[in-house]
Amino acid sequence: MPSETRTEPIRLVFSERDAHVVIEPADEDRFVMRVNEAIEACRVYEEFQSLFRQQLDYLKNTLGTWRREHMHAIEKAFLTLQDDRMLFLVVMAEKGYDSTLEDDLTELELRIAQDPACSRIKLDVQALPSCDEHAYVSFCNPAWMLEYTSSNAD
Repeated sequence: MPSETRTEPIRLVFSERDAHVVIEPADEDRFVMRVNEAIEACRVYEEFQSLFRQQLDYLKNTLGTWRREHMHAIEKAFLTLQDDRMLFLVVMAEKGYDSTLEDDLTELELRIAQDPACSRIKLDVQALPSCDEHAYVSFCNPAWMLEYTSSNAD
């Protein structure tokens, strides 16, 4: 069945709270609920989105601070998406193993996992030895990738 392009929004009005709506996402799973339940689901979603944006800003600042504190050992750092999680990817300045940096990265991952200010964030961390762009970009999602850079003032 061809899909129609609507110009008018579909209105779910609370006065029709006991009417049923059917929601059909692209995966063809179907949800049937009353109008008042759909309205409540939208409220919850809006609150979740707002909280997630706040937590993402907090996370980006936390990772930026960590990167500045470790800039002597880091060539590049990225925040990206990988599967259903975020990934903080660090490219080390050296090709050899840096146990101190690895320990600090593990400590960072644990701190964020336990931080109530990041309760909606799923984060993995990974360090790569110094490598070319082709190698580290293969770990990144090109649709959502933030690179932490430093200025001369750092």
